[in-house]
Amino acid sequence: MSENEAYGKRAKGGANVGPKTVLADLVLADGSEVALCAAVEAKLVELNDQLSQDPGLLLRAPEDEGFLAILQPRRPQVCKVLVNHNLAGILSSPKNAQTS
Repeated sequence: MSENEAYGKRAKGGANVGPKTVLADLVLADGSEVALCAAVEAKLVELNDQLSQDPGLLLRAPEDEGFLAILQPRRPQVCKVLVNHNLAGILSSPKNAQTS
C-alpha cells in the first residue's frame, strides 16, 4: 500500500482504508499467520517500510520506530471509543487485578 501514502495537511493521495482493510500479514514464531487490519475508517498517511527489513521493530519499539501505519481517522470520536474500550479491557484483565 505504500504507493498510496498521503501528503500534505489534508492527507491528499492517501488510500481510504476501513476496519477490514489488511495493512500487513504477520508470520508468528510458531508459523501461524495473522492479518493486521486498520480497525477504523481512515486515510492511510504512512505505512512503515522499515518493518519489511526489520519486523522485530513491532516488538522492540512499538510506540515509535515499530509503528505499523499512521492513519487519519474519518471520525476521530470512534478512535476515542476504541481507546477507552481497550483501556477498560487492559485494566480488567486478570493479570492487572489486585489481590487482597
